[in-house]
Amino acid sequence: MAIDISNDVKETKKEVSKERRLAQAGFTTVFQVEKYELDRDPAKCAMIGHDLMNNDENGVPKKVRVVFNASSDNVMGIQEYADENSLVHTMPGGKIRLDRVQERPDGTYEVPHMQRIQKKDGTRVDRAGIEHEMCIDRCWAKVIPERENRGRGPIAIKENSTGGKQSRGRVLLIPEDAKPITVTMGKNLDGSIKDAVKKAIELAPDKTKALLTFRVGQGSVLEMVVPNQTRNEAGDYVPVSLDEQLKRIERSDAYTTLMRVNKAKPELEGETLEALPGFQIDVFGMTHDKKTGQPVQGVPRVQAAVLETARFFKLPTQDENGNDQYKQSQFPEYRLSVVSYERQKNDSTNVATLTTLGKVPGHMPSPDAGESITPNPYFANKQVAQAEQASREAAQRKAQEAQNAPEQAAAQSQGNQQAQQPASQPQQAAAQAQPVDEELDAYDDMMEMDVDFDMDDLTQQLASQNL
Repeated sequence: MAIDISNDVKETKKEVSKERRLAQAGFTTVFQVEKYELDRDPAKCAMIGHDLMNNDENGVPKKVRVVFNASSDNVMGIQEYADENSLVHTMPGGKIRLDRVQERPDGTYEVPHMQRIQKKDGTRVDRAGIEHEMCIDRCWAKVIPERENRGRGPIAIKENSTGGKQSRGRVLLIPEDAKPITVTMGKNLDGSIKDAVKKAIELAPDKTKALLTFRVGQGSVLEMVVPNQTRNEAGDYVPVSLDEQLKRIERSDAYTTLMRVNKAKPELEGETLEALPGFQIDVFGMTHDKKTGQPVQGVPRVQAAVLETARFFKLPTQDENGNDQYKQSQFPEYRLSVVSYERQKNDSTNVATLTTLGKVPGHMPSPDAGESITPNPYFANKQVAQAEQASREAAQRKAQEAQNAPEQAAAQSQGNQQAQQPASQPQQAAAQAQPVDEELDAYDDMMEMDVDFDMDDLTQQLASQNL
C-alpha cells in the first residue's frame, strides 16, 4: 500500500512557496551614486556606485551596478535620476534608497522602485542659510499621525504659516540592533526606570527625543518619550537638563502605569521587563500646494509613511472576482524599515525630521518591535462564528430529539451533553486563534503594493516653506 504523505507535502509546499515569495521580494538598501551609464533605451541605462548597507570582503561598502525594471508607469527610472531638470535628479555623491532589490548572478542589482534620499553629498543649505545633515538608519519604525477628533478621526490636514496645507505626526524608531535594557520591578523600580532612561538618552542620536519601549507581555507595550527641549521665559525652545528630563518622565503615562502596577502587586518584586531604547523624530508633509491650493501629486509624506508601515489583515472573504481582500489595522505597529531623517546643524533647534521611509521585505509589522505578531482578528472571528453556528445546530438537534423521543431519557441526557460541549467552543476557538501560515503567506502578497511618493519631494517642500 502506498504511503500517505499528503499532509507533509501540503505543509512543506506552503513553506517552499513562502520562501520563494520572500526571495522574490528582494531586499532594501541605500545606494550612493558614483556615475551614470545612459542610453536611449531605458533598459540599457545603469548606475554605478556603492551599497552603503552591505560591505565587501574588505569591510567597505561594496561597489555595484544598478539597473532598473519598472514596476509601474508612475515610478521614476535611471534616466530621470540622471536628468538635471528632473524633480528626482541625484548628483554623483547623492543617495538613493533601492527597494525590492534582486541581485543577479553577476552581482548586478535589479530594482523595480527607487526613492531619492539626498540630492548630493554633504549637508543641505536651505533658503535661510541653515545647514541640515542627513542621517540613515535601519529601524523598527512606528508612525503616529496627528488625527482629528482627539486622535480617533482621519489624519488631520491643517494650514501652515506659508498658506499651504500639511499633515504632521511622530515616528518612533528602534534601531534593528538595539539591545534590550533590563528593568526590575519592586522597591527599586523608580531607580531602575531612570537608569534605563539615562541609557536611552545616551544612545539617542543628536536632536532626537530618547524613547523607551517597554515589552509588558502578549504583544503589549508601554512607550516613554523623553522630552529634550522646553520653552524659556522669552518663548524660545531650549534644551533641558538631564535632571529635568528625569523629573518630567515621572509625569508620563508609562511611568505612572508601571509604578501603580508595581505598588498593587508586591509579589512582582525581582521580576524583570525588557525596555528597548530608541528615539522619536517628527514627520510632516504637504497635502495641498500653497500657490494653487490643489492637492500635491502622489501620496503625501505622512499618509505614505503610515501606509508603508501599516499592518494589513487578510479577510476571510474574497471580492466578486475571487481575489483576496485586506483591511488596514486601525492601530499603528512597528515595521522594520530603512529610514532617513534630517537635523539642523545649529544649536538652537533640537528637532529631527523624517525625510524618507521604505519597509524591509520579509518582516511583518509587530506590536512590540519584532518579538510577536498580532493574530488576524478576522480569522479568529471566523472560527468563533463557526463554533457558534455548531452550538446552535446542536441545540436544535437536541430539541428535535426531545420532541421525537421523549421516552428515551438516556438518549436525551446524552444529547444534552453533546449540545453543551459545542457551546464552549467559541471561547476555545478565540483562544486558539493564531497568525496561521496561510495568513502569513497572504500577507507576503502585500509586498507587491507600490506606494510611490517620489513626486512629493522634500527639498522642494522645505524650500517652499522657507525651512
